[in-house]
Amino acid sequence: MEGATLHRNEPPVPKPLPTPRTGGVRRGDVAEVTIEKLVFGGDGLARTGAQVVFVPFAAPGDVLRIRVTEVGRGFARGAIVEIVQPGPSRRDPRCRHFGVCGGCTLQHVGYAAQVEAKAEFVRESLRRLGGIDWSGAIPVRTGAEYGYRARAELQARRGHLGWFRAGTHEIVDVTECPVLVPEAEALLAGLREERPRHAVHIAVGDDGVATADPRATVHRRVAGLDFEVAPDAFFQGNRVLADALVEDATAGASGACAIDLYAGAGLFSLALARRFTRVVSVEGRRAASAQAAANAQRNGIANVEFAQQPVEEWLAAHTGSRPDLVLLDPPRAGADARATRLIAALGASAITYVSCDPATLARDLRAFGAAGYRLESVVALDMFPQTHHVETVAKLRHA
Repeated sequence: MEGATLHRNEPPVPKPLPTPRTGGVRRGDVAEVTIEKLVFGGDGLARTGAQVVFVPFAAPGDVLRIRVTEVGRGFARGAIVEIVQPGPSRRDPRCRHFGVCGGCTLQHVGYAAQVEAKAEFVRESLRRLGGIDWSGAIPVRTGAEYGYRARAELQARRGHLGWFRAGTHEIVDVTECPVLVPEAEALLAGLREERPRHAVHIAVGDDGVATADPRATVHRRVAGLDFEVAPDAFFQGNRVLADALVEDATAGASGACAIDLYAGAGLFSLALARRFTRVVSVEGRRAASAQAAANAQRNGIANVEFAQQPVEEWLAAHTGSRPDLVLLDPPRAGADARATRLIAALGASAITYVSCDPATLARDLRAFGAAGYRLESVVALDMFPQTHHVETVAKLRHA
């Protein structure tokens, strides 16, 4: 072989693997870009040539020098090398762990810009994933941007206590967390001394009582109702906006029968009981359903029936029951195709969908639209400031 000598016991030198490439952009390229906007997930969107590039920890209007770290089909990702010129909303993050801890993604962006971006996260998801060109307003309910979170799950392993580094299962030790209510943040030092081996759930009641004991409960008052919840049970974590969420989800609703799906500890079921003659609260987790029933008794509410049953299983047995309202508050993955089909088969006059993920909300609203429901209103609530997450209440009515 001309120009090369291959000894018997030496393997051939491998050819270098080609660098992934899209639209003329290669991994490792350095480029100067301008951030056009934030996208769901918290990244800034920029373009180099015709190529879209997503940049973590960017702010709208930033002029950045970036290094391309990943190239995929139709997109690229980049890391900030230098902030050439900061955008008008860029600010210094408040927390010393920001950028390392995976909990917050937007502390470097002014709060007004965060709120504006979250309305657009919802609108863009509806258009792109739901096929819904919503031209109406999307008001965003806001409260305190720090010191709002009354519930959290801390990761713990081998003496480390904190949250996962973004995109990994590596625990970042935290000594402060300004999004927690002060009583919850004060628990961090004591928990660190205990050196827990497993995840720790912490919760703070409205009376200031804070606990990390799963056998204990705290009391929350929401929409004029008293709730007792355990630290490891699901309950809305934003102490400031929980009332607004319940009000937005139940306002204007009344009638003979309402169905509350994925009902948890009864947050919406109990509020609906004041507006409907009969409410059915459907929850698959035994502990949560039992807690909801106990909360109804605590508040003297007797017109709620508690069905401890997987949502899809309950729906399959009640097709065509024709309630006045179905309210659903599913987990982040949304209601799957079977669930949306069965919900539509109930024949309710109206559906209220409470969502913590605009993408799965849009997907499911597309399915309800195909079943004859029309979107009437959309409200967003910033339940988790400093992160990309946004809560949405969408109301639909059968055409």
